[in-house]
Amino acid sequence: MDVKAISMVWLSRTGLTNLNAGEGGSNLVDLKKYRWAGREYPYVSGQAMRFYLKEAIRREVRPEEACVADEKGETCGRIAECVLCDLFGFMTTLPDIGAVVRVSPVKVSPAMGLIPLDETMTVDFLTRRHRGAVQEETGTIRGDIVNVELAVNLYKVGLAVDLRRVGREEELKEEYRVSDWAAKAILNFLRLEKEFLGKLGIEVNGRSLLVEEFEDEDGRQNFLFMFLFGRRVNDALSRAYAWVASREVGANVGLAVTDHGFMLTVPRKRKLDVRLVVSKVSSSNLRDVLSKAIRSTEMFRRRFRHVAARSFMVLRNYKGHEIGARRQMRNAEVLMKAVSEFDGFPIVKETEREIMEDVMDVKNAIEVLKSIERGELEIIHVKTPVPSPLAHGVYLSGLSDVVLMEDRLKLLEYLYQRVVEESSCGENH
Repeated sequence: MDVKAISMVWLSRTGLTNLNAGEGGSNLVDLKKYRWAGREYPYVSGQAMRFYLKEAIRREVRPEEACVADEKGETCGRIAECVLCDLFGFMTTLPDIGAVVRVSPVKVSPAMGLIPLDETMTVDFLTRRHRGAVQEETGTIRGDIVNVELAVNLYKVGLAVDLRRVGREEELKEEYRVSDWAAKAILNFLRLEKEFLGKLGIEVNGRSLLVEEFEDEDGRQNFLFMFLFGRRVNDALSRAYAWVASREVGANVGLAVTDHGFMLTVPRKRKLDVRLVVSKVSSSNLRDVLSKAIRSTEMFRRRFRHVAARSFMVLRNYKGHEIGARRQMRNAEVLMKAVSEFDGFPIVKETEREIMEDVMDVKNAIEVLKSIERGELEIIHVKTPVPSPLAHGVYLSGLSDVVLMEDRLKLLEYLYQRVVEESSCGENH
């Protein structure tokens, strides 16, 4: 049997909660507490539990098998030699590689007390020493008498270990057949994305659809939708959102579409609430919104001319004479203005169908919106000082003033450096 992970939950009777207590400037050292059903219970944070677990492992292994962080807080980063770096992850700088981040394969939950505090807690006294309070002339030490909350409790703790990643790097090389350099570059790229979003307090998972709001140097709002649904689905969703956004701000909204996302750009001195825009596009009205959004586009006029020609309402030949393309375009424009007054005109309906289903993928776009409405997918809106690493390609595709490849590379390097500076890795570069 191929065991991929281990998950365990256990109960422990202990009084360690006082080690996880808050110690502010007051004369009370209080326990961390949570409230349930009107009563208070103690808990130990997940971060503290990780620390206790690391120290327990350190006592059981040889010193060379568990490194100690330096003055910058960096560890050795050698997972083959250091059990703590392997199990609990790290963020460090390695020669010839740069910043390297390993996500911990060990996940520890907070230790939740199960017995109410009013049944177990007691208060003791101790003397808190003042820093620098040694009196050279008298040899005495000053301090304050403080109250300390103590409690022995029954704690419930959870631990999960991803065995596939213990003792090895992520299996990008084998699964996707990439080189060592490419695997490290991809991992570092994704780790930087995680670190950048983590700095902003954002955690994403397989259900997350990230919408980044970023204001550029010209004062324009840019909304980057990181939707990994392919070009045709993104084309449908982006045009619907852009049409609603343009109505909200009363101005044209810029649009850029790629395979892995799209960007809406709002003109200066206009402000847009993207959550309102998202709420106004649903699975039930997407076709109607798209129908209105594409009517005035050049794509609709071009497709209408082709459909009209196939329907013999715009002729390419008349009485043996070939009609030029310019004349056909004028005839199609006249015809389009005439039939637009009729609801459900067959040529108009066919043009819309061709755009929505052949050029775009409106059926799967509707399925995406249904998944959002059912809660299977979650849109997360975050304001960022600079586009995140995964959004760089989408952002660059929407910049009309960046034409030369050299300019694109310079801008990409600038954006990457900004991300590094904004993330907690900034001090290591």
